[in-house]
Amino acid sequence: MPSQKERSETTRAALCAAFRKSLLVRGLEATTTAGVLAETGLSKGALYHHFSGKLEIVEAVYRDESRAAVLRAAASVSSKLSPIARLKQACLAWLDQLDQPDVARIVLELGPEALGMRRVREIEDALTLRLFRASLQEAVACGEIAPLDAGLAAALINGAIAEIAALPKRQRTVAAATVGPVIDAIVQALGEQA
Repeated sequence: MPSQKERSETTRAALCAAFRKSLLVRGLEATTTAGVLAETGLSKGALYHHFSGKLEIVEAVYRDESRAAVLRAAASVSSKLSPIARLKQACLAWLDQLDQPDVARIVLELGPEALGMRRVREIEDALTLRLFRASLQEAVACGEIAPLDAGLAAALINGAIAEIAALPKRQRTVAAATVGPVIDAIVQALGEQA
């Protein structure tokens, strides 16, 4: 028999999955809590136990989609590469995730439309800055790069990748070729400042 926690997690996952599907099929405006509840057979009480309303569910869908894309990108990179090479490859792999229509629609369109760019950036920063900072610190520790302010370097790299992600697909593809040189330039410039 599933525990209360397991049942709760299952309900939350079902709500998020139903909202994700509805958002992708119907769009933000046409997706309603009433419609999703009717589809899933869940009660208002179940919904409000987990979320305060539609916006909070959309944020959860956005966060889940973005986290999954980041994890897939990170998992696709060989651990045999140097820390900086892994960082560059992970950034490119994340940009490649945006070629998947559902990922792009949620991460680049629906999330920003519902949550606003400020909140989207906060979520993205929480997901990626820690990973970028850790890669940079590892690169410093193993002598691959000069000592630098890893937090600042991570923020600059994150900003550059976010700007590339926001470009139309054709421009994003061209700009992706600059990821390695941009990371090298940031690392070099900040290493000279340390």
